[in-house]
Amino acid sequence: MNKRNHFSVPEGYFEQFHNTIMEQIERKPSKTRPIFRLPAQLKYAAAISAIFIICGALYIKSLYDRPLYTQAEEYSNEYIDDLLDCYPIDDYTFYTYLTSNDK
Repeated sequence: MNKRNHFSVPEGYFEQFHNTIMEQIERKPSKTRPIFRLPAQLKYAAAISAIFIICGALYIKSLYDRPLYTQAEEYSNEYIDDLLDCYPIDDYTFYTYLTSNDK
């Protein structure tokens, strides 16, 4: 058998190989498809709903953060006496009102 190599590579073949291959490949931008599609109106409705839910939750939270009853130290006895003089209520009725709402 002849040990001579019958296969030969043209000169400069591997120097231009990369460029030749890249010219043959068409560069197309890859298409990305969304997982699911929502109509634009539905997206806007969902955004508005989320805003209302967040605002509502913040409003309800602010209601619970406020003290429900005013502090008794804020009003002087003279102020309370003036208020009682303006309304037709006697001391006994006022006392029963205060004690019945303490529960």
